[in-house]
Amino acid sequence: YKCDEKITLQFAAVSFLLPDESLVIAFRGTDDTLVGWKEDLNMSYAPFVPAQEEAKKYLEALAAQFPAHKIYLTGHSKGGNLAIYAAVNASAEVKSRILGVYNNDGPGFHREFLSTEAYKSVSHLLHTFIPNSSVVGMLLEHEESYQVIASTAKAFLQHAPLSWEVLGTKFVYLEERSEFGRYSDAVISNWLATCSDAEKEEFIDVLFDILASGRAKTLREITEGEFFLHWWHMIKTYSGLDKEKRELLGNLLKRLMSEITDEA
Repeated sequence: YKCDEKITLQFAAVSFLLPDESLVIAFRGTDDTLVGWKEDLNMSYAPFVPAQEEAKKYLEALAAQFPAHKIYLTGHSKGGNLAIYAAVNASAEVKSRILGVYNNDGPGFHREFLSTEAYKSVSHLLHTFIPNSSVVGMLLEHEESYQVIASTAKAFLQHAPLSWEVLGTKFVYLEERSEFGRYSDAVISNWLATCSDAEKEEFIDVLFDILASGRAKTLREITEGEFFLHWWHMIKTYSGLDKEKRELLGNLLKRLMSEITDEA
């Protein structure tokens, strides 16, 4: 596990040896830390984020430690994205040992990443699963096909994999996504398309400066514990922003509300 505010990194992984001697590398998604959530949002404009490079290094290190083993890569949420990134950027020798990459409701990538020969070289190994009201798993760009899974939860809460329905040893699959899933995908995708990379970067930096102004390290600290103290600091920090930053926040939020209205 690694978490570093200075470089905006949150990364965790664990590995398993199966009875058939194949190696399973599982990448964790976002935890409760603010730095983890900021790193997620940075994916909307950055060509890569530190956790993706950590995933690549982890795969190469484990592959070297177990040179005779076939490999499966998997992860949930950001972990699914890390699994794909690691596979795409692995050495040719490691790629030849990968049996499958399983992305469980993880976000996609920039269009440029999907058009590379490195991505195409592993695209046949990718397996993506999303709940029927998926939001996170539909963010950014995807080339691979996906399978839709029934969930006992509603709307955004379907992102929790323990809500995904299982019958025997298999998921319960559906033929298409829910109306909510299609709606939320259209709203967010259209909104992101209206924002330049520079606007996204500044918006995210300002937003997380506000959230961390009360010295909170996690979302739980903001919503629980010294609740009023954290919110007092956030309001004070927002009030102290210069005119340009306040206008940026306001303009991007107005665009989001416009997309919500247009898709309604």
